[in-house]
Amino acid sequence: AGAPEEQLKLALRAKPWVPHAIYASPASSGFERRGFAAREATVGFLQSPLAPGFEGRFDDVRELVVELLHGELSSVADIQLLNGANLAAIRAASGEWEVLQFATAEEVAPSVWRLGRLLRGQYGTRPAMLAGAEAGAHFVLLDGAPSSAGLRAQEIGLSLNWRVGPLGYDLAGPAFAAETIAGGERARRPLSPVHLAARWHTGG
Repeated sequence: AGAPEEQLKLALRAKPWVPHAIYASPASSGFERRGFAAREATVGFLQSPLAPGFEGRFDDVRELVVELLHGELSSVADIQLLNGANLAAIRAASGEWEVLQFATAEEVAPSVWRLGRLLRGQYGTRPAMLAGAEAGAHFVLLDGAPSSAGLRAQEIGLSLNWRVGPLGYDLAGPAFAAETIAGGERARRPLSPVHLAARWHTGG
């Protein structure tokens, strides 16, 4: 939840981890600090494809097999899941991100986790769910570590230059990563209509 511009988030990983600063500019200079990442994100990759699914009910058939680069996962009870626990994002084959939840997490090999009892297409990401995801797709645990990039409302949909790097380092140095991203548009997309009803009138 929150304003659309707040939904452009960055999941950061570094070894060793230190807090990171987030800068943005519409040009190649004049960068302004927009945000701060205090925690390292739990990220990884799918080891096998994830087929399209359905939304609105538990999926006990499909499973995710994820190799984590950092962190660990845990199982939760259904009531915790329905209260927002174990929320994750997966990069779909369409390029969009599907948000889903998982109730069961089992480490089947070092840093490899099997996730089950899924709730798919959460937060209006049904189109991404219907595209499915390929092996190697990015996985991000949405546990509060991914930070809001600092996009502003008037910048939604505009291409901006972003630089992200460890605090205390030179913005123009090799420690900073540079990307050009436009964000915030998907968060403005209305949810799919539900509970439709119709009736016949005497005129047809």
